[in-house]
Amino acid sequence: MAANTSKLTIAQNEQMIRDWGQIGIKATLTPVPTQGRRDDWFGGRLQSNADWGIGDGPNHLVYPQWLVPIEPERWAPLHGQGYQQRGTATEKEDLDKSPWERTPARIVPTDDVYDPVIGRLHEIYDKTKVEPDFMKRTQMVWEMIKIHVENGPYVQGSVANFDRVYIKKRGLMNVPDKSDLALGGFTDPWIHPTPAVYDPESWYWDDPSKHTT
Repeated sequence: MAANTSKLTIAQNEQMIRDWGQIGIKATLTPVPTQGRRDDWFGGRLQSNADWGIGDGPNHLVYPQWLVPIEPERWAPLHGQGYQQRGTATEKEDLDKSPWERTPARIVPTDDVYDPVIGRLHEIYDKTKVEPDFMKRTQMVWEMIKIHVENGPYVQGSVANFDRVYIKKRGLMNVPDKSDLALGGFTDPWIHPTPAVYDPESWYWDDPSKHTT
């Protein structure tokens, strides 16, 4: 994790380490200096990342990066960068070098270290992009989830759908709370700004005269 990570994230990681210890998994938090850390991660020189809070959605194909490494931010960064290079002018460059010495550092299907499981995820994901039938796409998503279950975990989650506090001014009416929303609402996904998506045009003041200029 980054040396400047938040106290909340540190507390979550410490709780996860405690729980892992109870089932025989020993883990240690290793703060990494922020300067150069992103380059080290993208370059495949770090083994794990414990800073992320997954708040993306609303489904696997709208925001697939957690399910499939198609970029280097989240997991399997070298496979993700290999995927990004596909079809580009530089795709074939540096392939005579070690994956870690290429620009950008990347793993491609012809490399000995290429993970065929990730290759299968890429293959299924590519099919979802051209499949018009919703149910068939959903079946492909379940197939990718099954790959994670059988071969992972690649991404470890510890808490789901926890409460997130937001402030509402007294007198502002019709703003939904968790009891109004299916499954108790959606916890702050980055591409689904809550509560702004819940029809703010239908909110109103109980006494508009107090809010005129």
